[in-house]
Amino acid sequence: MSKLPHYREGLRAVTGSGEYIDDIPTPPGTLYMAIYRSPYAHARILKVDLSGVFEHGGIAYGPSDLAKVIPNPFPLAVDAPIKYYPFARDRARFVGEPIAVVLADDPYRAVDLLDYVQVDFEPLKPVLTLDDALRGDVLVHEELKSNVAMYRHMKFGPVDKAFSEAPVIVKREFYYQKYNAMPLETYGVLAHYVNGELNVWANVQGPMLIAYFITRALGLPTGSLRLFGPRDIGGSFGSKYMLYPYITLAAAASILSGRPVKWIEGRTEHLIGSNSGGARKGVVEVAATRDGVIQGLRYRFYEDVGAYPRPPDPGVLFRFMGI
Repeated sequence: MSKLPHYREGLRAVTGSGEYIDDIPTPPGTLYMAIYRSPYAHARILKVDLSGVFEHGGIAYGPSDLAKVIPNPFPLAVDAPIKYYPFARDRARFVGEPIAVVLADDPYRAVDLLDYVQVDFEPLKPVLTLDDALRGDVLVHEELKSNVAMYRHMKFGPVDKAFSEAPVIVKREFYYQKYNAMPLETYGVLAHYVNGELNVWANVQGPMLIAYFITRALGLPTGSLRLFGPRDIGGSFGSKYMLYPYITLAAAASILSGRPVKWIEGRTEHLIGSNSGGARKGVVEVAATRDGVIQGLRYRFYEDVGAYPRPPDPGVLFRFMGI
């Protein structure tokens, strides 16, 4: 029997010798990014004034600036006329949606400079629950003419026959509230655009697919992006798959400023603006024999994915189909 190595993967963590995203060396001249986020769940953006940031020695970019280097929406996994950008262009659709970014030579100064961002909002009635969304009194995306981004009906086998003949039918209603993953390490990005090449260090999941999302939004060739990850990642539970909007924001800030840009998400930011698991409600019916043999199943579920059906949503809604 071969001798086991004297180390384990976890040894770096327990000895404090791991390499996480904030341990990546920052290039000279790196700017630190802070994000001004919407305090409203639904509001029209009337005016963005960034002059106070510049007067106090910082740099800031609002929707009109970001739109110049992020010309395209992200691709969606649903066939719906929804345009999802990593920042709010004319209307904020969830609390925590980015509206502007502030850059400074120090991360704490960048956060302090957020106080000088002035945004005039026209608050609108929010859509807070699945029932609100289905009622349709308020539309999150008016161009969709509904709050239903996708409807899918699937049938496998003689389900109706199974239910018509089953001596036992059990029906239950279910509801799961929205939830947020709480990894020890929050999001982190270091982006540097130079000589037509975008170099990104990020603690991201699914880098191959995400590279397409980022370059598509920025209007860059896929081959121009080099995406790196740290040696270790402090947990995810799926949450770091949704890092691509912030990678795109940091990359845009680097393109506009001509300097490397770093952003480490704060814990409060993560609670407010990070992705979350969708709320779900629905009904499950089971057709069975009297001795408990299942003959047929019926599901009808509604999934609340928030203001935007961000890829891989609505994939989670279909995962239980494989049971």
